[in-house]
Amino acid sequence: MGGAADCDVLVCGLGPVGQLLALLLGRAGVKVTAIDQAPEPFDLPRAAVVDDEVLRIFQSAGVDERIRADSQVQEEVSFVTEAGRPTGTFLSAAVVTPAGRMARYQSYFTTSFELIDWAPERPSGGNA
Repeated sequence: MGGAADCDVLVCGLGPVGQLLALLLGRAGVKVTAIDQAPEPFDLPRAAVVDDEVLRIFQSAGVDERIRADSQVQEEVSFVTEAGRPTGTFLSAAVVTPAGRMARYQSYFTTSFELIDWAPERPSGGNA
């Protein structure tokens, strides 16, 4: 890593959004360079719920089937105050809760990078 990047778009940060953006742009034929200071993906949960709009984005990226197979559909979602008092409930079969960690979803993005012949740039080892 270093020097001038020969790309149309530079994505800085390879969290779930950065990886997904790089994947979508690459699938659209945009020359992307994506970098992150961390040598490995962050392995703690980042998303508790994925709604139908995000599922459509995952579909555009070609990873929706793997994500849905690894998720649980919630038919009802409740909102509560900090004290635990319910404020509302709505029905939505499109809301899914990750069965594992967001890092698992990110691995789906990474394996999809191979389809567009591209790989994100991360520093080797722990030298961030």
